[in-house]
Amino acid sequence: MKIAVEKFGIQTKKEGESINITENVRKFVKANSFKRGLVIIMIMHTSAAVTINEGTPCVGDDMIESMKRVLPESEHYHHARYLPGDGRMGINAASHIQASLIGNHALIAIKDGELLISSHQNVYIVEFDGPRFRDYVIEIIGE
Repeated sequence: MKIAVEKFGIQTKKEGESINITENVRKFVKANSFKRGLVIIMIMHTSAAVTINEGTPCVGDDMIESMKRVLPESEHYHHARYLPGDGRMGINAASHIQASLIGNHALIAIKDGELLISSHQNVYIVEFDGPRFRDYVIEIIGE
């Protein structure tokens, strides 16, 4: 068994955005010559998420807009207060909750050197609080 792990960065462009990182994941699997195993993709932030969804941009837009309807920024949140540790007001509670509902990671099996996902599935980083620079990790465990 072998393990490969690397941290990547991406600059998001707006508050609600889904960014397809599938090709980056595929390249990492190929570059490390894995034939089988498990790839883990994890975002290192609490107001962005990782998900697997259909590779059509409108699906990402629908997901973001739906989350905003379910968890609007205009609601009263306990996080909307001065945060001494940050030295500023907490104004992004909805973003944190939206990201938590989707999750901070995705897992994909590798078989014969390929991601075991369908032709309609892609890996996305979903930004709920941008624009921001986001770090994410790809780790592969396998052979």
